[in-house]
Amino acid sequence: QQKGIEMERTILQGIQKVIKKIGEEEGYTLVLEKNENIVLYSSKAIDFTDRVIKTYNAQKK
Repeated sequence: QQKGIEMERTILQGIQKVIKKIGEEEGYTLVLEKNENIVLYSSKAIDFTDRVIKTYNAQKK
């Protein structure tokens, strides 16, 4: 169980770095986690989730 927690933490840290990099490059002021309980509406045009996943996966190869 501890190994799983460590792996999850490592993945989340990597994803946070990717989000920060994209946010800075694209000039975003704020990036929110898309969570049904918090985000009431969001345009698909500003959702870069797929880009974050692809960038993260490319770094791990």
